[in-house]
Amino acid sequence: MFIKVLVEEIESNLLECFPDGDVVSAFKIFDPTFYRSLKQSELDKFGVLDYKILLSHFCNRTKREQLFPIAPSVLSQVNKEFSKMKQLLWLVAKNPHAEFLLVWRNIHDEHGLGLGYMFKFVYLCLVIPLNSAIAERGFSLHNKDDEEPVQAIVVEEPSGVELGEKFIEFLGMGTS
Repeated sequence: MFIKVLVEEIESNLLECFPDGDVVSAFKIFDPTFYRSLKQSELDKFGVLDYKILLSHFCNRTKREQLFPIAPSVLSQVNKEFSKMKQLLWLVAKNPHAEFLLVWRNIHDEHGLGLGYMFKFVYLCLVIPLNSAIAERGFSLHNKDDEEPVQAIVVEEPSGVELGEKFIEFLGMGTS
């Protein structure tokens, strides 16, 4: 329930500021509560447009600001991950008390190696603020207190999926 309310609040706030809020609302495909009312027969079509929006926005190889590229040679693997993720979330969603973080921790523990690209999107979902005040305050404090520039942190995923420097910077885990 928490993540559903969070997504709705984020969407509401961002739609006021940015007309392309469809990117933020597309993250609903990672929320188990959106799968509760689905029949298994509806699962294949659910979230496909949202998934394409996220791929286009964050992985488009023609965009300069892409966060993590997905080569055409691995796109079919990423699509399989998306299908597998939907099936797992649908199964978990039967539990009305399933919480976003617990669900994803369990999925990570049981299937993390097989869902490396989907976890990149989940990480993005977890760092989107409701408004920019917190991030701006953090940057102000960081810039005021640090005399030396901070070096980028190298993060290696257990799945072997490499997190690029731009992606790490986007998450706020490092700077160049």
